[in-house]
Amino acid sequence: MAGWLDKCVDGTPDVGNLESIEPEVNQPPKSWKAAVQAKKQEMIDAKAKHMPTYLATNLSIHNTQPNMVDVDKSFLNHIFRASSIQGQKIIDDTVSKFLLNTEQERAFCIIANYATLRPSEKL
Repeated sequence: MAGWLDKCVDGTPDVGNLESIEPEVNQPPKSWKAAVQAKKQEMIDAKAKHMPTYLATNLSIHNTQPNMVDVDKSFLNHIFRASSIQGQKIIDDTVSKFLLNTEQERAFCIIANYATLRPSEKL
């Protein structure tokens, strides 16, 4: 006998009332599908009422915050090398030690390369 067929040592779980319910409206499946779609669209429309009215195209991608600093994004490049030999050795050794796959290596190198650019404040 398989384990899942054995009686539960904790007794049967309380799953609430298992009596079937009768819907207030009886209709064929196609009508139910249309009713559910209509209700779904009603909920989407209600949600859209509360969304901002500006278009995403009006958003500026330029630095508009006084505290923000533009950074050199060369560290995103695969051929980027750390400015110090020791820093690059640590990055290479870490990739080898933890057997990172291609995606993991890319993500790690982006962060590690950025960290080697210059001393910066902690995030």
